[in-house]
Parts: sequence; C-alpha cells; structure tokens
Amino acid sequence: MKYRSYYKWVLVSLACACLILLAAFSDSTSLAYTRSTFATPTLRPTLVSTTSPVSRSPSTVIVKSQPSSYFDPTSVLTIIGLIVQAATLIFIILYVKDTSAMAKATRDSAGATRASAEAAENTLKEMKEARDQESAPYVVAYFEFELPLIYFVVKNMGASVATNVRIHITPSLATSNQRIDLNELNLFKHGVSTLPPNGEVRTFFDSAISLFGNDKLPLQYSVTISYNGGLLPHPRISQATLDLAAYQGLLYSPQKDLDDLVESVQNLVREYKGTKEALEEIAETLKNGIEIKNPEIFTVNLNLDLDSPLSYILAKLKKFATNWQSAYPRQDFHLYEQVGETVINRGENLVPYHDVRVRNECMSIANNISALLSIYGASIPEELTKRILEATTNLAKLANVTVYRYSNNGVVEFNKLGNNTVEEIEEIIRLVQSKRISLLDNHD
Repeated sequence: MKYRSYYKWVLVSLACACLILLAAFSDSTSLAYTRSTFATPTLRPTLVSTTSPVSRSPSTVIVKSQPSSYFDPTSVLTIIGLIVQAATLIFIILYVKDTSAMAKATRDSAGATRASAEAAENTLKEMKEARDQESAPYVVAYFEFELPLIYFVVKNMGASVATNVRIHITPSLATSNQRIDLNELNLFKHGVSTLPPNGEVRTFFDSAISLFGNDKLPLQYSVTISYNGGLLPHPRISQATLDLAAYQGLLYSPQKDLDDLVESVQNLVREYKGTKEALEEIAETLKNGIEIKNPEIFTVNLNLDLDSPLSYILAKLKKFATNWQSAYPRQDFHLYEQVGETVINRGENLVPYHDVRVRNECMSIANNISALLSIYGASIPEELTKRILEATTNLAKLANVTVYRYSNNGVVEFNKLGNNTVEEIEEIIRLVQSKRISLLDNHD
C-alpha cells in the first residue's frame, strides 16, 4: 500500500505538469500569417499593327510565405507527450516490479500460513492419536512355553477394556492330539465379549515333544484380532505371525521363580509344625511314661535285637515305603492315552521325579543299607539278603533316574519303579513276620 500510494502521487504530479506546460504554450504561441503581394503592371509603348492583334498577358498574383518567429505548437506537444510517456513507462515498470514483489511476498506469506495451518492440524492429529494409543486396548495372541507344555494365550496389554474380541487364525490350529479340536472352542468361534486390561484367556495347546516330533503339524500361524475400545469408534485390528519353529530344539532347564520360593517356605513351615508336634508328643510321652503301641514286635520269634543291623535295615525300608505312599508330594501330569474309545490320563497323582528331596532320601537309604550289608551280610540269610539287595538297587535307580527336558514320560517309569520297590519291601516284611525264613542270631 505504501508503494502504491507513492506511485499514484507521482503519476498525478506528471499529469499536472503536462497541463501546466500546455497552458503556457497556448498563451505565448501565435499562428504564422501568410502575406500576399500583387505585381503592378507597367505601361509600355505599344506598336499597333493592323495585321494581327497583340494579346496581353493577364495579371499574376505571387504569394510569398514568410517564416514565423515561434515554434510549431504541434511539435512541442508531441515532444512533451513523448517525455511524459517515457517517464510514465519507467514509473509503470517500477510499479509493476514492486507490485510483483509484493504479490510474491503475499503468496509466500499465504504458503507459510497454509503450511503452518497444516502443521497445526498434523500436530493436533498426532496428539489425538497419541492420546488414543495411551488409553486404547491392545489385544495380542501368542504361544507361551512352560516347557514341556505349550499354551495359547490371548491377552489385553492396553490401558482400557477391549470389547467384541474376534480371533481368526490361518491355518486352523492343529495339535498332536487328533481327538481334540481347539478350533471348536468358544474362544475362536464366538470370541470374547469383554477383556479387561491385563486380562488374558489361555488354553493348553500341546506338549513340545509331541508337537516337534510330528512333521505333519504346522509350526507357523497368522493371527488377526479385531476388537473395539478406546477413543476411536471404529474397530481396531492387530496382526501377528506366530512361529513355533523358533523354539524347536531348544534346551530346557527348570527355572525357579517366586512361586517355587513360596512353595519351599510353605513346606518348611509344614515340616516345622510336624517336627514341633512330634517333639511335643515325645515330651508328653516321656512325661507320662513310655507306652509300647506295637507289642507284636516282641511276640514274633524273630530273635532280633532292636539294635541289630537287620532291624535297622527293616526300619529304613519301612520309612521309604511309608513316605512313598503318604508323605512324598504328588502332582498331576498331562499324559493322555487312548484306551479303546476312552481317553485317560496316566499322569494323575504321581510323585515328581525332579523332586531333589525324594531322590536324595532314596540315595541315602540305599547307601546306608549297602554299607550294613557289606559288614553284616553274613549274619542275614542269603535269600533275605538277595531281596534286600534288590530293593536297595531299586532305591539307587530312583536316586539316579534321568530327568527329561521336554517330556514327562519319565515320571511314569519313576513311579512304576517306586511302586515295585514298595511291593518288594512289603514282601520282605511279610517274609520276616511269617517266619518263612528262620533268623538266627549269630552273636552269642
């Protein structure tokens, strides 16, 4: 606006100057007048001839144009017009140039304003998306390994409730157990209506040894999960590829966690309470006098001294049999087997073979009995010694059983061996109590 006003006043000034010049020249300029001079004829003597008449020349008018002392107004006006036009052209060029610069500056300013508006819009959009992501649910599916077991887990790892969760898996889930079709579960057919933050749904999938031992089973799945929740109304979709092949062939070593620590402390508390009750019972017994609750031990003609090696061996064997049947902890293992049309679990209520306390106790009893037999074996009948050696060998096998990394099959053999050892011990006790073997005290 400043430049436009400046050039406007310049053009007005030039127009006024032109008018003033025109007025001045019109007052001081006169037209050149043309003056006419007539030639006066001179009388001359004339001879008269009769033969032919003499004709006279007619009178001639001579016009002479004398130059004027002033310039021609038309030429002056032409020159002035050219000067004004040139000046005007120069100023118009400058005006157009500055106007173009102003237009460019305005256009740049408009572009900057538009860019700033777009940046503000993008910032607002990003803030909205960031706020939505902070408060939105995030549902994922994955395989969780608790070797040798594999679980399929669907979990909401977001900050709000996920609703209308639907799961689509390609290809369909396939396990080594052909009798169970996981795809028929409501989890995959109808989905989950509501899944709170950190909420999860899990199901047993397969065992690692069975899955990786079957080459026909797929090890890679594509999972698509759709769900609603958060600030945005439209459904959210998360996709993932679950690759079980990455876990194939990995070595397994049992890891202790906080749950194991809590279980160990609870076992210590129970053992402490049992020891305390036993000590209180012994103290009460000593206070009231010793009462023999099993007098039959003295009525059987075993000729055994309570301090004899055989009594010690029988006591150790009875201790193992009692602990195996009632004291040792037992667990359920997933060892399904089809018998006819019925599927049974062979891993119910079994003594865990990875229990270090059980195996150490078996080793201790086997070592003690072996040491006594090496010293006092001659004082015990040969047939009874042979049976005791068989029971001792089984105890040593229980202590040195191989723990499998990816399978629980070994626990069945472990418990079978333990049950056979208990039966052998009961047979030894029956042989002694029924006097089927005569025990003689070799010591006078």
